[in-house]
Amino acid sequence: MPRQIERFYPLGQGKKAGRYIGQQDVLCYRPPLSYSATAELKECHPSTGKQFTQSEWWIFLTLEDLS
Repeated sequence: MPRQIERFYPLGQGKKAGRYIGQQDVLCYRPPLSYSATAELKECHPSTGKQFTQSEWWIFLTLEDLS
């Protein structure tokens, strides 16, 4: 399967964000085991705050509590 996330950036507390570069609908993304995922259309970089020239889809992963 082709790569769908360019790179993940750690956001702290078990959370990370990655820019979606997949060819399919962003809702087709399946997170790794033990993570939950949400997708957001962002106008600035989630970790640096740098403004984009156009909005981009980002995937946010949260580590699930397995206890």
